[in-house]
Amino acid sequence: MKEFWFCLNTKVYFGCGSLDKYIDEIGTLGKRILIVSGRHSVKVSGLLDRIEKRLKDKSLKYFEFCEVEENPTFQTLEQGSEVAKRNSCDCVLGIGGGSAMDAAKGIAILVTNPGPAKEFIGEDKFSNPPLPIVAIPTTAGTGSEINRYSVIVDKEENTKKTIASLLIMPRFSICDPELTLTLPPNLTASTGMDALSHAIEGYLSKKANPISDVLDLEAIRLGASNLKRAFENGKDIEARANMLLSSLMAGMALNHTGTILAHGMGYALTLDYGLQHGHASGFILPYLLEHIYHRDKVPYAYLHKQISGKERIDKIGEALGGYPWKVLKQLSKDIGMPIRLRDIGIKESELDRLSQRMLENSSRSLKNIDFSFTEDDFKQVARLAF
Repeated sequence: MKEFWFCLNTKVYFGCGSLDKYIDEIGTLGKRILIVSGRHSVKVSGLLDRIEKRLKDKSLKYFEFCEVEENPTFQTLEQGSEVAKRNSCDCVLGIGGGSAMDAAKGIAILVTNPGPAKEFIGEDKFSNPPLPIVAIPTTAGTGSEINRYSVIVDKEENTKKTIASLLIMPRFSICDPELTLTLPPNLTASTGMDALSHAIEGYLSKKANPISDVLDLEAIRLGASNLKRAFENGKDIEARANMLLSSLMAGMALNHTGTILAHGMGYALTLDYGLQHGHASGFILPYLLEHIYHRDKVPYAYLHKQISGKERIDKIGEALGGYPWKVLKQLSKDIGMPIRLRDIGIKESELDRLSQRMLENSSRSLKNIDFSFTEDDFKQVARLAF
C-alpha cells in the first residue's frame, strides 16, 4: 500500500442549531472580528444581524466587509485586507458560500503578509501565519469550510488561480443545515453539483487514498440521493442536512486529492460564458467520465496496482446508482440545469476556442491524473458536450 498523509486542521460543529450553540467560541480567537460575506443574501436572510447581535452581546468588536462577488478577485482581497488592517482586526469570519469563505482566507493572509495577493498563488507561498479564520457556510457544495484552498479570479489573465495552505483552513466551522433552508433552487442545484464534482473528481485523482475514497464514495451517495429532494423542497431539513454533510465529506477528501479535469474545464464556461461555478463543473463532468470510460486502455495507478479508469468509474456508478454519465445528465435535467453546450448558447464554431480555453485552465488539474489527456481529448469532450 502506498504511503499517504491525511490531516484535518478544522474543528467542525455540525447539526441543526449549532450556530447558536457555538458562535461564541469565536471570542477565543479574537476580539476584533472582520466579517466577510457577499452583498445580499446574509443581510436579507437576517443571518448577519443575528450573528452581529451575538458578537455584541459578548463584547466583541466587529467590522463588515460585505463586498465579495460571486467569483472574488485579487482586488477584492486587497480591499478587504485594508478594512481589516485599518480596524486592527485579529480574526476573520467568512459567512456564505464558497466565494465569501475563499475571500476570507485570502484576506486573512494579506493582513499579516505584504502583498500583492497574486504572490501567494500556489502552495504555501506566504511567510507569516494568517489571522485565524472561522467559517459559516450557508450553501452545501464548495467545501471551503473544511479545505485548504482559496480560489480567486485573475482578471488580467481571465483565469482562476488557487492559493493553498493548511494554515488557511478555518480554526473551526459551524455547519448548521438550518442556514441552508433559504437557499434558492438554482443555488441549491449548482452548489450540490459542485459537491458531487468534488467527490467524483477526488475519487479519480491519482492522489486518492483509502481514507479519501471512503469519504468521496459516501459523499457521492448522499449527494445523488438528496440533491433532487433539496431542490424540489427547500424546507426538507433531512435532505438539506445530507447535502451539507456530502459537501463537508467531499471537502475533507479534497484537501488531499484535489480535483481533476472537470473543474479546470468548467472554469472556461464560468469565465467566458458566465455559467455559475457549480453548474459549470457539473455540466462537463458526465461528458468527461463518458469519454474517459470509452477510451481504450486508460491506465490508472492506484495503491501500486494498475487498474483501469473504468473500474474506478464503475465504483462511482455503484454509488450513483447507474452509469455515471447517464445518472448525472438525468439529475441535471431534474434540477433544471442545461445538459448541452448548445443549450447555453454556445455555437459549434466556438468549440475549438472553448476546448483551448479548457486546456489553458486545466494546467493544475492535469497534475492530478496519471493518464494522458491531450489537446485532442479536450476537443472530443467539448464535441461530446455540444
